[in-house]
Amino acid sequence: MSPPAQTARLGYVSRARSGTTRVLRGLGWIVATVLIAVGGAGLVVAVDQPATGMGRPELTARADAAFAAAMPAVRDALARLGSAADELAEAGREAASALRADDTPAARAHIADGEGTLALARVAADDLAAARDELMRRVGDARLGARAQERLASVQAALDAAAQLPDAWSGVAGSTEPAATEGLIGIERVRGTLSQATAALD
Repeated sequence: MSPPAQTARLGYVSRARSGTTRVLRGLGWIVATVLIAVGGAGLVVAVDQPATGMGRPELTARADAAFAAAMPAVRDALARLGSAADELAEAGREAASALRADDTPAARAHIADGEGTLALARVAADDLAAARDELMRRVGDARLGARAQERLASVQAALDAAAQLPDAWSGVAGSTEPAATEGLIGIERVRGTLSQATAALD
């Protein structure tokens, strides 16, 4: 190949390489711009939505906020229910002790105290159920986050436990020591569940 032809060929190759380099650089800037835009959009979503423990907080943020707004009434009713269960357990222990000592008048007095406390427990349980229903009315069909779902399950567990108090107390009020002991065990189980529910709502 003659020197002029070689020179022309080298010039063509140089221009081709230069053009390719410019194209690659242009594509690189486009990719970088897209990545920055996508990352920025994700950051905006993350900042705009409160953390909910779910992979998609934007799907649960509104329901979680409604849930949180209804929680004070739930906590209040649960606290009163727990206090009533504590007092019921105390009355039951006193009644069982009186029964073991063959002190029938004292046993009857403690049982009467327990009956009044059981009535308070029923009122608190009804209030807790009403607060739970109001909470769910506020949430509606919206999806709750994982933490809110756990709290809701704890409230339901507390209500299920409270429903066992009348039967447990009937054992204590049966005026026989073995039945009283079984009743006290039942009341203690309820207290344990209520305590766990209270801790879950904190």
